[in-house]
Amino acid sequence: MVLAGVDRAVFVAGPDAAPVPLRVTGLDRIATVRPLPLMHGGSAVSDSPVWHLVLSHGNLMGDLRYAAPLRVDLPAGAVHWEAEPWQLAPDDFPVDLAGIPEHDPHVSLTATLLRAGVRYVCSEGSRIRNNVGSGADYFSCVTLDADGAVAEWTYQDSGWKQVSGKWAIRGRFTGCGGYALLAPVFRRLWNGRTRVLRLADGELLTPRLPRGLTSAEILDHHLDRGWWLRLDDEVVAVPDILG
Repeated sequence: MVLAGVDRAVFVAGPDAAPVPLRVTGLDRIATVRPLPLMHGGSAVSDSPVWHLVLSHGNLMGDLRYAAPLRVDLPAGAVHWEAEPWQLAPDDFPVDLAGIPEHDPHVSLTATLLRAGVRYVCSEGSRIRNNVGSGADYFSCVTLDADGAVAEWTYQDSGWKQVSGKWAIRGRFTGCGGYALLAPVFRRLWNGRTRVLRLADGELLTPRLPRGLTSAEILDHHLDRGWWLRLDDEVVAVPDILG
């Protein structure tokens, strides 16, 4: 299934199947936020029919600050928003604006994972639209309690505005739900190479890519297929990159 917007989706059963349009209902729930949030980046992983989809500010494209639960029932052809969009509380994160006045206080919400009823999220700083130009103030991967407050810190790096240079990390969860891929935006961190965060214990792991694939991009991990890597236009699967 592909979401073409907050109000429409397309389902394709297989490579030879015709696309089937699906109408997304419950739009009134996300319309409680104005301007209407948009789908513009971000990622979501779930082991249940409910996905907490990342949404962008309606006018500030790429300003990922919301998530909203979308229930998907493909056998019934039903897709609907279950509740209003939610945000992270800025006071829960190490926001550092480096003396810049903030007229719209918020923090980014860029990736979600729902696994065994537990919500994980990544936040890539308080001003995500400026990350490439001026760097971020922090990166956090956390779990949330039922009220949306931070329950546990899985990984955090902060204090970047107090040191020289620009720093930022992009994070997303793997399809298996066991890891997060942390990709530095600038080469000064980890020589620009992706690290793998193991969610079970919060350990940050350095991948060991096979010979001939040392410059490949790490795409995803699936329990039955191993790790997916991309080198140029080729995608390959390898059983392990962490041993």
